[in-house]
Amino acid sequence: MFPEKDPQLEKIMHQLSPILDLCYVFKSQLRSTASKQPLMIVLHQGSTATVTQAMIAKMNLIFKQAPAYTFKVFPLKGALSSLKQHNLFFMQHCQAKNLIYPQKNAHLQQFNLKLSQGTFDLAREQIDRQLSSCVHHLDAACEYKEEGSYTKALHCLYSYQKNVMDIAAAFHFGQPFQEVLLSECQKLFAPYDTRLGTVYDTGNKQDGLLLHYLDQTATGNLPTSINAEQIVQITTKANTVLKATLNLFRKQLLATKHAIKKRGKPKQLPQTGTSGKEQKIREDLQKLVDRKILELRPGHEKIYYKAHLKIDGTADIMYHIAAMLKVCILALGNDHTDRFPEPKLNIQTTLEHILDLLPFEEMECLERIIHELEINTNHYVLEPPKCYYA
Repeated sequence: MFPEKDPQLEKIMHQLSPILDLCYVFKSQLRSTASKQPLMIVLHQGSTATVTQAMIAKMNLIFKQAPAYTFKVFPLKGALSSLKQHNLFFMQHCQAKNLIYPQKNAHLQQFNLKLSQGTFDLAREQIDRQLSSCVHHLDAACEYKEEGSYTKALHCLYSYQKNVMDIAAAFHFGQPFQEVLLSECQKLFAPYDTRLGTVYDTGNKQDGLLLHYLDQTATGNLPTSINAEQIVQITTKANTVLKATLNLFRKQLLATKHAIKKRGKPKQLPQTGTSGKEQKIREDLQKLVDRKILELRPGHEKIYYKAHLKIDGTADIMYHIAAMLKVCILALGNDHTDRFPEPKLNIQTTLEHILDLLPFEEMECLERIIHELEINTNHYVLEPPKCYYA
């Protein structure tokens, strides 16, 4: 079952089987402040809703048997979705070479994400978007501070830091923190990242008070004694959280690239030996695909077909939409002449759009391929004379 015989891990998997419908277990390493800590990722067929508190309690008791490991449990669908969304945690750790427990009839190709430089660019863009979506909390905090509403400013600063830490947790641990207290979030980061784990120095009285205010805010007990200077100090800390998160992301990005580089490049079909005729066909097809086919994002299964409609301008768009709606109404049998003074024109406009959607260019390309490859048919409209078979 396991490539590396480890009786302790085999025992843990055996104990987990009655609790979870196990699919895959990956063994990897999670970067910590001092070294790399052994990591176990358990994927199951259920969902987060099917995992009860009683099940979590049982799993925690099982995981205590291997205190050297960090255990992470995820639904399979959630892990695959995160992988397609270029989450660094799953890209780095959920690789076929790390698999130690596959289910029967395992589809390992699910974890072979097509990777390129564009993949990592998309991961960066995703983090940028997530972090940008938090900025409004920081802007609101500044506005409340100027108004003298310090408790409201504190609430916005808490929301900002919690959201940023959750983003960091998602790409480092695979999911946002369940904890709401910033002090708890900082403790969870401490073994893995020095900067995020020490934003607030708990041994410092002033930092301890600021962290206490933020924890009070998290539980709905907004402190009334906070002042403008303390808001400025917490704002500085919030910027530190952002810088530490970006620094951790860069480290994770490099670690993911390194892990994938060790996996090796995927095999590709050889391009050598292709005839000039086939190469020309390949180039024509590539040009057609570049003009007509769009992917949702690199590595995603969803593709879109691009059609071209001839529109004179923005106002003309409304005219064409109205024309098609009128044709639909006419088709339903409503032919009031006062609403449709020129029904023939409306029908003509709709038919022109249908003509624009017909794939003439694609058919011409197909005909060229058939001609160039000299592909003949054995099926006829008229039966050949018998003398042909003599």
